[in-house]
Amino acid sequence: MPTETVWGIAARADHSAAVRALYRAKRRSRYHPFLLAVAGVESLNSMKISVSKLELKLLEAFWPGPLSLLLNNASKHYSAASAFLPKIGWRCPSVKYLQLLLSELEYPLALPSANISGLPELSSSKEIENIFAGIVDAVVEKPKGLSMKGQASTLVEVSDNNKIKVLREGALSENEICSILN
Repeated sequence: MPTETVWGIAARADHSAAVRALYRAKRRSRYHPFLLAVAGVESLNSMKISVSKLELKLLEAFWPGPLSLLLNNASKHYSAASAFLPKIGWRCPSVKYLQLLLSELEYPLALPSANISGLPELSSSKEIENIFAGIVDAVVEKPKGLSMKGQASTLVEVSDNNKIKVLREGALSENEICSILN
């Protein structure tokens, strides 16, 4: 499925068999967690995922959009997707069809880039159909007018002492992230 950053491949984050299938499809190590996609901050609240004041400020500034924020994984429901780590990355894509889908779901989606791990992201539905033939259930066509940035989301963590750390710079620059502090 296309996002505002790159093409993604998705599975129910609370369904361990689906998450395991996603790891197999991407040929990805189970020790490398997936980002989870939700409809917005209210989704985090309903799942009892707590955020600090600074984390909320980041979310309000950049969600929906290409920010992924590493938060405490308070729920065991997403353990497989988080590679059993204490924190997991959360993302809120800005693409309208994906926003509508996520708002209808009662669970987040594990939504990594659509590629074989370690290889470049795929750039068209045809490439995805060729690489993942017989593995994925459906391929969502890119909506007309959707401009994809071609870069993954920027992954950020806020430390216990409120320091922002950019773990992976992507579609948002570190300067853009830090500009909200001023």
